[in-house]
Amino acid sequence: MVPTPGTATGTPEAKRKAGTLSNATRPLWPSCTSTDARTSRVRDLVEAATALTEAVRVAVPLSHPEHDDLAFLYGSILTDGRERPQDGPSRNLCVFADAEVDRSPTGSGVTARMAARVAQGMVGLGERCRFESVTGAVFEGEAIATTRCGERAAVTVRVSGQAHYSGAARYWLEADDTTGRGFLLR
Repeated sequence: MVPTPGTATGTPEAKRKAGTLSNATRPLWPSCTSTDARTSRVRDLVEAATALTEAVRVAVPLSHPEHDDLAFLYGSILTDGRERPQDGPSRNLCVFADAEVDRSPTGSGVTARMAARVAQGMVGLGERCRFESVTGAVFEGEAIATTRCGERAAVTVRVSGQAHYSGAARYWLEADDTTGRGFLLR
């Protein structure tokens, strides 16, 4: 069942218990159900991911167990629904920032997806899962240890794959550039 926005009242926790606020395994926003990470146009996936990100920002209060400044949502990952290693590589699309698309399966996204799979009992420590981006790039994730983050259970994940440099920047400060050392406007 795909929840319709605005059908439940109360806190996000009450909505979760009532089944009207989604968790990571079900779509939160109806437009996400009409897209497929393997066959849909990238433009449609970007629109669905952007809608999902905005819906989650409104509906789900975020927190971090150790650093309040990390309690924000930077983007969303749409997947093909393959969540178990025996189903084969899972294709995903990561949309972040201002509707930008990551060309890789996204290392932090692979880490999060593996942590969710471990928490849901879909994979165990030492199991490996493959993740494929819409460009065909493949990363592999492996949950290697349990740990804690603040009061929360956590998992350490090893991510492997191939990455390439896509640019370089070089900065310098000329000796007579006093503004380059910083300035304060009041």
